[in-house]
Amino acid sequence: MAGRGRRADTLAETAAHDLPPRSAVYYYFAEWRDDGTDQTIHDLPRWQAREKRGRSADPGLVVLDTQSVHAAAGVPSVTTGRGRGQESARA
Repeated sequence: MAGRGRRADTLAETAAHDLPPRSAVYYYFAEWRDDGTDQTIHDLPRWQAREKRGRSADPGLVVLDTQSVHAAAGVPSVTTGRGRGQESARA
């Protein structure tokens, strides 16, 4: 491995040295999380892309197919719409 630097042993050694202290970063993260700024930053590129394509910023309709809902991991079976009668009718 000639030409490569030594491997950093800790996360602190790999973090950029020009970042503010961790406490300051967390302070702003918490402020933005609590006032909704983080969600706006997350949503803004999607809104802009939709408007650029002539669509409304927020979709008015979302379509989910039931196969995806039935197969989703962690979804309780009582909420998927597959009752006992439906399962036995298919068998």
